[in-house]
Amino acid sequence: DQAREQASKIARETAEYVRLLERAPPLVAEGLSSPYKTLAEFNGIVLAGELGQFGAEFATWEWVQDRTSLWQGHYHDSYENAKRDFVTRSGLLPESTLFTPEQSFEM
Repeated sequence: DQAREQASKIARETAEYVRLLERAPPLVAEGLSSPYKTLAEFNGIVLAGELGQFGAEFATWEWVQDRTSLWQGHYHDSYENAKRDFVTRSGLLPESTLFTPEQSFEM
């Protein structure tokens, strides 16, 4: 049961980000060579992702130079980690309000 639940969670998460990436607009920034798509933006921070040959990669960046360039990229191969980084980095939620993986528990 535990393995089935884990596989189901991975399938739901993958379907979510693939659907979002297929519909998201391209991220256009000076010097950006990879085909990232914009998933979310808030308070000068952007969450982006791309589907590559070996899976998805996600990143958060800070806009600089009148929103023409990106600065201080945080790269993630986990969608959950990228979303967590985005909400705390953009100021949507203080990091202290989120559970860490060590604090989570199985029901």
